[in-house]
Amino acid sequence: PLILPRHFLEGDDAGVKEMQANFELLSEGLPLRLPPPRDEVSLAHDVHWVFVHINSHKKPLTPLYTGPFQVLRQTQQTVCLQIGNQEDTIAIQHCKPFRGTNSPDPGTLPRQG
Repeated sequence: PLILPRHFLEGDDAGVKEMQANFELLSEGLPLRLPPPRDEVSLAHDVHWVFVHINSHKKPLTPLYTGPFQVLRQTQQTVCLQIGNQEDTIAIQHCKPFRGTNSPDPGTLPRQG
């Protein structure tokens, strides 16, 4: 005899009724699950110096960060830094706070090209 998938759901067995209830839930739609909250990337507002992540291909044992650079002002997502003689705005995700006790020597960005 020919057995179709719907034949598996017919009968008085308790497992079959539970399966039918689960299929009905699926046909109505799954309940919405909100995504987990994103990790907020932020710096403390009292940070005066930061290191900047270098986004380039690096040779082995090359430092991942350069700096430290002085923080001039900060928004929720960016930091304005004094880099050499100019100001530059960088995303907070690319910054790491300087945790030293003394005022550091300002860093310079490596030459490009």
